[in-house]
Amino acid sequence: MTNLDDRTAPEPGWVARAVDRLRGWPYGPVRVVNVVRIGAEHGLSGTVYRVTVDCADRQRRTFVLKQDGAPGIERALAFHAAMGDRLIGSVPACYGGEIDDSGGIGFLFLEDIAPAVQGDVLVDPGDEAAGAAMRTIARVHATSWRSSGADHPASLLRWHAEAWAPDRWSERLTGARTRYPEILTAEVSRSLKRLPDQVDDAITELRAGPASWIHGDAHLDNIVWRADGSAVLLDWAGAVIGPPAVDAARFLVEGPTGLAADPERRMRLIGAYSRELTERGVPSSDVAAIPTSVGQAMLPLVQGIVGWAGRPEEEPIGRRMAALRENALRSVVGWLSRTS
Repeated sequence: MTNLDDRTAPEPGWVARAVDRLRGWPYGPVRVVNVVRIGAEHGLSGTVYRVTVDCADRQRRTFVLKQDGAPGIERALAFHAAMGDRLIGSVPACYGGEIDDSGGIGFLFLEDIAPAVQGDVLVDPGDEAAGAAMRTIARVHATSWRSSGADHPASLLRWHAEAWAPDRWSERLTGARTRYPEILTAEVSRSLKRLPDQVDDAITELRAGPASWIHGDAHLDNIVWRADGSAVLLDWAGAVIGPPAVDAARFLVEGPTGLAADPERRMRLIGAYSRELTERGVPSSDVAAIPTSVGQAMLPLVQGIVGWAGRPEEEPIGRRMAALRENALRSVVGWLSRTS
């Protein structure tokens, strides 16, 4: 296998040979016409390319080729193998993948969703599009929903989260307040001093509750909308078995501030998510607990986002990343101020 790095587009001959080895590719041998990088400005993991090919039936088609670290590709392949056939239309079809163990990288061959509109964490999609995204997230969860994580095979990777040690938390909270004093006011900072204790309790509760396949990074950059308004959830490199509320909470927090901070809007979106779960047969007792579970799942996100905001920097992080960090911090602080 050609050992490629993030700056180098895959060599067309290698791509054609790799496609020929894919069990899930239905169009036979191909000739590669073009390989173009896409999604560089969005929060996708790895490096993503749109590949244009001429197929054996004389039709020109495109697919998406994703290059990432081997562990991420292996996770995505496990998710698609377990769930892909049951989630047609909600996630991209996966034709297969390859892992280069010696180079520590992997490649995933996926359906090209284009033409579609990709979300942006910094841009409000509107209630209709946000609701469609929440319904897609719910469909993914409902398809693998179990009332206990123990009901999933032990071999599958699990969601990991932990409360930070007091010294680490104090250092990051102080750093975040120094960097963003207008967001982390003295009052907000005081309310956050004992957050790790709350996080520890929340994690315990979440682990004791329902579990499904979760995305782990279900924010707007990883959503695209088809022309009919339906949403597709991309980028499954972080897929694990875990509390479904983790994805719902992350979607609300890692978006424009109003998604999490506006109580009425937040409840409308949680309502859309809950109704989809009910329609797909999730037990009513589990659905009734969703608002509480989402609130619990918010707490580890608050810890992580405040910690990110207070992390020391050896060099500037870039304009978009700085905007994402500030947006996420405003979002969680806005949520806190309306739930305290």
